[in-house]
Amino acid sequence: MTGGMAEMSGDIHVKLRVQNGRVDRVECVSSRPTNSAWMFIGKPVERVTRSIGAVYSLCGSAQTIAALMAVENALAISVGPEVRAARDLLRLSEMLTQTAMRLCLHWPSVLGLKPEPKLVRDCLATEQAFETYVMGGPDWKTPGAGLPKPDTAANEVMEGLTNSIGETKALTHAIRSGLNALGLQSFGALTGGARPEQGALTRNWTHEAVINARFDHGVGLLARLEASLADLNTIPKKMRAALDDLEGSPATSCIQTTGEGFARVETARGTLTHQISIKDNKIIAYRIDAPTEANFHSDGPVRQGLLEADASDISALTQAAQLHILAIDPCVEFHVEVDDA
Repeated sequence: MTGGMAEMSGDIHVKLRVQNGRVDRVECVSSRPTNSAWMFIGKPVERVTRSIGAVYSLCGSAQTIAALMAVENALAISVGPEVRAARDLLRLSEMLTQTAMRLCLHWPSVLGLKPEPKLVRDCLATEQAFETYVMGGPDWKTPGAGLPKPDTAANEVMEGLTNSIGETKALTHAIRSGLNALGLQSFGALTGGARPEQGALTRNWTHEAVINARFDHGVGLLARLEASLADLNTIPKKMRAALDDLEGSPATSCIQTTGEGFARVETARGTLTHQISIKDNKIIAYRIDAPTEANFHSDGPVRQGLLEADASDISALTQAAQLHILAIDPCVEFHVEVDDA
């Protein structure tokens, strides 16, 4: 609980029904609350921006940044490019953490490889360090908040993180090899003219390794793995660029207390949107749309990639389904159940 508001991450239960050796039904049952933004109605805007990252701990920094942007748009608060760069640094750091968790912990676990938690620990430590050295502490969660002059220690943290990423080459090679050994490169491939899901696959659609995987095996597990590996290498470059753009910036104030605002930010799993209405500095309407709902929709890529999958070996099917979900949504907790009727 945070300020009287419950944590809202939840998980998703993916149920597969097998008939005649094939998956003939896929049901995604979510414990994630729908329309949960109602809890913010009537609350002062500053209380919301300070608490939302804890209430929605999944992509907590991105949720906070989206809330700040929506509030600032509604109240005509203009923040400078330095503040935007600092927020980008936090958002990208969070994206990198979630990418590293999947690649260093979850993929190895499913493939029977030894997990390597060091990079995950370093990513989490980097997020905390940037909040201190770049944002100057938790006050950054206030609409219009400024920035102190960044501490030079932030550059040292970035350098250490880059070194840690370089130490994962053996693991990433083992993940590729494990996937190839199972013959699952094409598992869960998009069919027909289906568009790629948001997130790593869309971001890295034209990355060379993703193009090669698509050409050889279609838009399946290998293409999605290569997209995640591309994120692991390109996100730190974006973080470095954001860090290089940082300077101190004064706080700015609102020029109105009533208005409507919209914000869109990129997360590891895709685009997060916030739409907000404010009257006299209090929330009167709020809508949050997260990409996980699209990923697990009845017409989404998780379900479509599992329908008609070979179910002659239930253990192998369960393993492939877990990898499929890991590759599509790098954030949400999930469980796979196979009903062999």
